[in-house]
Amino acid sequence: MPKFEFLKAVSKARIYGFENYKESINYIALNYPNSPEGEKAEEMLQNVMPMLAKNEFVEDTDSSVKNFKAIYQFIDTPTEEVDEFIKKLNDAILEVKHFELSISKDKYNNNTIFVVVHGLNSIQGALGFGEILNENEQKIDKEYFGISSQNYQIIQIHKNLESYLKSL
Repeated sequence: MPKFEFLKAVSKARIYGFENYKESINYIALNYPNSPEGEKAEEMLQNVMPMLAKNEFVEDTDSSVKNFKAIYQFIDTPTEEVDEFIKKLNDAILEVKHFELSISKDKYNNNTIFVVVHGLNSIQGALGFGEILNENEQKIDKEYFGISSQNYQIIQIHKNLESYLKSL
């Protein structure tokens, strides 16, 4: 049963974020204290959770930040439509030969999916990337935002996209 609880904790964290994850790990530690999973949960509460709790955004213009992403957000969009956009985006980035770019489809919450372009070197590059694609033959003109890898990790862990977008 504690192994199942760990699996549930991780699954819920991907959708609901850090606070839900912390509560689930605490539940395992309290309800299964003598099992290996309970001991691992207690160790995580002491050592891992304080590191994950950090939700302060870094300045995207900081010169020490080297990895950036361009994020296209889809809210309540059918999977087929997102997949069609990804195909079109893949075709478009093949024409952008300046970078080694890749694309992923990441779940943010129950109704939001991110299409993420990886491999950008600066916030200006991430912001200018969409402009290049809008001028490109493929004509991708969907709204997007640029973000550092560190800040992207924070919004995925804490589910605080609105806070990030307000800080721009």
